[in-house]
Amino acid sequence: MYPIQKFCDKFHACRDGMHWALANCKSMQEVWDTSPDNWLMWIATRPKVLTNRNIFKTMYWILVRLEKHLEKHSNRDIIYILKQHYVSTLERTEIEKAHTKAWDIVQQMRNNGDLDNIEAARAGAIALDFVCGTHLYNVLFNVSLRVRICINNEEFNHEQSKYLRDNFKPNFEEEKGHEV
Repeated sequence: MYPIQKFCDKFHACRDGMHWALANCKSMQEVWDTSPDNWLMWIATRPKVLTNRNIFKTMYWILVRLEKHLEKHSNRDIIYILKQHYVSTLERTEIEKAHTKAWDIVQQMRNNGDLDNIEAARAGAIALDFVCGTHLYNVLFNVSLRVRICINNEEFNHEQSKYLRDNFKPNFEEEKGHEV
């Protein structure tokens, strides 16, 4: 298992997070179990901490929460397409059309000055970036960040941390032969 210092060094943890972890925990598992809510998603999105399947499940969980906060029908279409992708496989052309539409909606919202919902639309569009091939850990972190902007930050952070801790066992095993 990664020692806390090595994990923090390898993944460039912020100074405050590293100092907190070193002062309060004996292992990365203890960091996972006790870290402040606003740091847990960062830990979860370091490569190999969660499996790809668990990243998909977490993305879906976030999208379900985001859907409840979207008011515009076109935004709901983005989330519907995303949820369908996570449940089953859509035709590639449908995904690509949804991806283009998502970013068009973001641009339209920007042009119309609809700043209240733009972060929610961007979250959906970024999630579609993942479907179209972007690195999933970065996408999950960015979608989570944008959804936190849309939804009560503290409440969402707490719900998200509870979901991660209740549903997944993180992997903090060091990769042998792959030194930093």
